[in-house]
Formats: sequence, structure tokens, C-alpha cells
Amino acid sequence: ASASSATAAESSDSMSGEQLPRQWFELVGVVVHSGQANAGHYYSFIKERQPRTTAASTAEHVVCPPEERDGPPAPSPGKWYRFNDTLVEEVAMSNEALEQECFGGTYKAKAYDSVSFPETRFRYWNGYMLFYEAMGSAPGAEPAARRYSSGSDVSCASSEEKGSQQRLSQLEALVNRGEKKGIFTERIPGRIQKMVHEDNLRFMIDRAKFAGEYYTFVRELVSCNSHHLDSPDLALPSLQLAVNYLFNTYLHLKHNLRHDMEKWTIVFKTYVMGSATACEWMLSFFSSPDGVRYLSPFLVECPDAGVRKFFAQLLLDLFTAFSEHFGTPGHEAANSLLRHLLVLLNKEVADNCKTSSNYLILLYSLLSIKYPLFVVMMLTQGAFDCMIRFLLGPAAAGPVTPNGGGQLETNVDTGESAQVFTGRRWSSQQSRDFESLHSLICQLVLSCDVTPYQTAAANSPPMPDSLFLDGVPEDLMPMPKPMETILFGQDSKKFAREVVWSSREMPESFRLNTKLVCYCCWANAKFSGLIISEIQSQLVSAPTNELRGLFHMLLRLLCLEDSLQNERIKRTIDGPCSNPVLGIIKSFSESDSIRSYQCIKFLVTLSNKCAAARNFLLEQSERWNWAVTWLRTKMSDSWSSTNTQYSHLSNEGTQAKLFQRTFSAQDTLAEADALLTQLEARDQQREPRPSPEHQHRQQYSPHQRRHGPVQAPPPPVQGPQLPPQHHAPQVVIEQYEGEEESGSIITNSRSDFFETVDE
Repeated sequence: ASASSATAAESSDSMSGEQLPRQWFELVGVVVHSGQANAGHYYSFIKERQPRTTAASTAEHVVCPPEERDGPPAPSPGKWYRFNDTLVEEVAMSNEALEQECFGGTYKAKAYDSVSFPETRFRYWNGYMLFYEAMGSAPGAEPAARRYSSGSDVSCASSEEKGSQQRLSQLEALVNRGEKKGIFTERIPGRIQKMVHEDNLRFMIDRAKFAGEYYTFVRELVSCNSHHLDSPDLALPSLQLAVNYLFNTYLHLKHNLRHDMEKWTIVFKTYVMGSATACEWMLSFFSSPDGVRYLSPFLVECPDAGVRKFFAQLLLDLFTAFSEHFGTPGHEAANSLLRHLLVLLNKEVADNCKTSSNYLILLYSLLSIKYPLFVVMMLTQGAFDCMIRFLLGPAAAGPVTPNGGGQLETNVDTGESAQVFTGRRWSSQQSRDFESLHSLICQLVLSCDVTPYQTAAANSPPMPDSLFLDGVPEDLMPMPKPMETILFGQDSKKFAREVVWSSREMPESFRLNTKLVCYCCWANAKFSGLIISEIQSQLVSAPTNELRGLFHMLLRLLCLEDSLQNERIKRTIDGPCSNPVLGIIKSFSESDSIRSYQCIKFLVTLSNKCAAARNFLLEQSERWNWAVTWLRTKMSDSWSSTNTQYSHLSNEGTQAKLFQRTFSAQDTLAEADALLTQLEARDQQREPRPSPEHQHRQQYSPHQRRHGPVQAPPPPVQGPQLPPQHHAPQVVIEQYEGEEESGSIITNSRSDFFETVDE
């Protein structure tokens, strides 16, 4: 056969010996598969077919009578085209081209293309499906008319219809003869027929089950008994139907099909809030193996945030109904459900940190339902221990966690060295996803009594009510043993580090973290020392744009008026630790001037809020004088280098290290100068009356006397000055605590979680 035609072999009925007429067919299309059995691409070669409308074309292409030809009819002259996705191009289809494009096999590569591959290669493309069109009949038979899509030629259309009927009759006759001779079996095998029937039935059920009308029907059916909540025989079956449909069908739908989730939330809440029997059954269901298997897939692992939020709200409504109907911490089913939720922290939440936010928010929201019911339940079920182990990793003696490490450290109490865990389990980015967990831990600690663990309680006044959770000290509960070990035992350093880190990374939980620090540091020398040491360490290493939270926490801590206040102030400002604030100012004065400036601003704010801190700072006359002189010089240098009055950059909300001249910086310098003036005035009052031989020194100020009478004073700040105005100490404090400096305009960005020291 030629490249564009094929012959059908003589068809004969082997049973009867009856010979069928010979028929010629022309190849008009090829579907090619390029690739392998598991993957590939399809494209097509299609021959152009046009109706014969002219005499020339008729004379050239009409099938010749049998007596006028010996071979097959001449193929139509249409062109071949390759259809490959959006690319359509003409191809010259010859015998050689057909073999290369559609026959597969092997071929020899060109010489210049065989550098890194073998010369003989396999064609990974091959003809997959062939399309033929009838051309004419064999001698002695009626010629089969070619089919065309033109409707204008009536004779051609009737001829086509006649040919179709003829071919259909031939096929029917062939099938009938085959059935009579037993070639075709009468029925499909029973096993295959059963499988087909089951698949069809399953398809029909799924098609009806995942239809929008069916969703509405089930919801309305479930809602029918919402007005009969006083009858358990009606309310309970409706709730069971709703739970079965929601968990097994509805929550598996695509997002665009779940358009009535809020209505389902209302239906569920109606039943559990209105019927104690329904609430009891739901608690028992979720505490059983049948219900536990839904907790992690829908609350933690599900990639759809809408499903996780819906399921968390469903559990929150269930716990709310429990508090209304029962409200006792000893309820077995409620405690079992809470315990199953806490167990998820061991593995499921740790493996799915990015999708665990709804789970953590659910746990934190439980405390707002009914206080102190859920605090007691959580402490009873070991919630604090589970959350701390998730947050900090295994105990010090356990294996090293993924992001952590161990090092040799000395115990300040015993002097012994031991290998302890010093790293963090989670990175800073991961920790930001656990903000609700930090807030929950703070709430649990603030609900427990720390008085038995105070080391200086005898010399300290009673703890102020502002340090207690909601100012109610009467409802405090005994501290469980795991919490005691974490806060005041061998793991207290890890906990102090995590709390200080959270003040930098999680602004929303800053208020509770600061309250927890002040609550545990009151009259407790060891915990105070751990917190101060960790803050000082991070003041040196943290980016300058994250120092704000550290300074806020340190300010609140140093304002605690207990018997340890002076000791904390001395340790923070001037040592004997390795990173006192005055030491940080001098150490970073050249390499990181913004860090030094923020430390000066902190000391100014602290001296305005705390009289004890002011008195201690006045005693450090030389070091404080050096810091103020340095700031005055930086203000002058900043003006001369930028040649503008105030920069549009900030000294706090940036990671830059170059100091900028701003309104806030000038306010800080004015307050620092005022504090230095008080220091010099006190020095003049303390000095004895000079002898006659030293009277000539009286013309110099204390500052000039320290640096010599011939030394010129520091240069004044150059450039235009601010209009004279009175700066009360409170103005600087409020700006430090809640406002962001941005160039010459100070914008108020106070947040609710920033709490003033006056509270």
C-alpha cells in the first residue's frame, strides 16, 4: 500500500466460505503518542479532504470503473497537516516521512549530533491510532461513494446516506453470523457484570450526594427538630445525623461547594446549647475512638483553613454548652476530650505548625468561657506540662532538639557543671505562630500562687493587686509540680529565655508576658537574676528594631517596689553582670550608635518613672556624663553630615546602625541634660568650702573641673532648634512606651497590649 492508502484484506466468513466484496481505504489521519507508557503527549497528522466540485477534480480523483484500472483508486490530493496543541503546520507526508513520524523503531543520528549519545537511538514517538476512509469497491462491486460535508450537492448527500446504510447492513449481518456461530458470548461474565453494576451504583450515589440540592435537603432535615429540644428522642437523632453527614461528607467537599457553613454552625450550636442530652452525647462521642479520629485531620492537618476554623468553632461551642449544662471540673467525658486535644501537641501539632493556629486559638479561648473552670481542668489534665514540652522541647537530660544545642554551664547555686539545653526548639518565624500558646501559658501561671517560692518575702511589702490576673488574688490555685520545676527549678533558665524571646517576637502577647515576669520576680532573687541576665544578653545580640519589647519588660521589672528593687537596678545599670546598660552604651558607641542611643533613652525614661533608679544613676556621675556628652556630639555630627534639620528615618523601627537626628532624639538629649544638671548641682552641694589657694577653681562648673579648666566645653548642637516648649517627664515616657518616631513627625501607634507602669 502507498503512504496515503491501505487495502483491506479479503474478508471471508471462515464458517460458510462466503466471500465479501473487496473495499479500498485511504489513510486520512494518524494520532501519535510521544513519550512512555506512564507519561507522554499526543498530537495528530490530518489530511485535508475537500469535495470534488470541478470537472478537473472529478476527472482526477473519482474512483475509476473496475474495467479501467488494475490497482487501487488514486488517493485524494489533499495536503497533510500536523496538529500539535496550538501549533498547526503543513508537512510533506511521503513514505519516508510516514516511517520517521509514525512507525517508531530505531534511527541513526546525524554525525554532529552523536557527541554524548549513541549513534543508534530509539524513537519515543509512535502511531497510536489510524483513521481510514473508504475509497471505492473491488471489480464487480458497487463503488462506495466518498463522504463530504458539503450540503449543497443533493446527489452527493443521497449517495452518502446510501453508503452508510450499506455499511451498517454489512456490520449487522457480520454480527448476526458471529452470534449464530458462537463467536460472541451471549452475556458478560458474572464477576465483571457485578463490578460494573457496583461502580455504576456508586457513581449515581456520589452524583446525588454531592449535589447542592442534597446539601440543603440534609440541613433542612436536621433542622426540623430544633424546636423540640426538650424531647431527647427527637433532638438526639437529628444531632447524630448532622455529625455523620458533616464529618463523612460535607467537610470533604471543595471550598466552593461549602457555601452554608455558617448555617451548619448555627444548627449544631442550637442542639448542644438547648439540649443537655445532646451535649452529653457529643462529649461522649468525641472522647470515644470513633470521634477522636476526627480531631487531628479536621483541626490540625487539614490544609483548608475554612474547615479548621469551622471544626474549632464547633468544639468551642461544645465546651461552652458543657459549662452551661454541667460546669463541673470532674466531668469524665469533658476531661477525656480535653486530654485528647492536649495529646495532639506531642506529634500532630509539631508536624503541622503552619496549620495549627486554629487549634492553639481554641485552647486559649477555653479560658474565656468560664473562669476558673477550665483553668482547673487544664492544670488537672497536665496542660502546662504538655505545652512547655512542646514549646521548649525535651528535658535537659533528653536528646538535643532540631534547632537546639547543648553546652557546658555552671550552676550558680551549687557550682557544678552540667550539659544543659541552651538552644530553642523553634525558629523565630515558627514561634510567631505560637502566640496563643504563650498567652495560654501566661494565664495558667498567673492563676497559680507563687508566694511559697518567694526568697525575700519577709522584707517585701504585699504584692500589689495590679500584678494579679484581673486584680483578683483570692482565686489563686496551688502550683502543680511540673510548673514549679519549670519556673523555679532546674529548667527555669530555659523558660526565662523563651519568655524574653517572646517579648521581642510576639507583640500581641507582650502584656501577659510582662505581667508574668513581674509576678514571678516579685521578692524572688533567682528568677529576677535569670530574667535580667537574659534581657541584657539579648540587648547586645537582638536587632535594634526588636529592642522595644525588651526595654518595656525591663522598665516594668525595675519599677517593682519590693525589697529587691535596688539590687535589680544596680545589676541592670552597672553590673556586676557582663552586659550592664552603661557598658552597652560605651561598647557600641562607635559600631552601633542606634543601640547606644536606645539604651540612653531607656535610662532617661527609667529615671523619670523610678526614683530609686534616678538616685542610682546620679551616683554614676562619670559614666553618665560620658553618655550624655556622646549623645550631644552625635546630634551635632548628625546635623553637619546630613545638612538637614531632622531625618525622615527612625532610631527604633529600623535595623540600621547609624544614628539619626529626630525630634525624639532631641527630647531624649534635653531630659539627659536635665538629669546631668541635677547631678552637677548635687556635686556642688556636697563639695566642702574651697581653700583660698583653690578659689580660682570656683569659676568652673563640675563638668569643667573633671576635664580641666583649659578644655573647651562640647560644641553646641548646630542648626535650627525646636521652638522652646516644656517637656514634662510623662511626655517622654508615653512616647517611649507607645509611639513610633518617624522623622520630624511623631505618629501615635499605641496598641492595647502596651500597659503603662502606673497601672
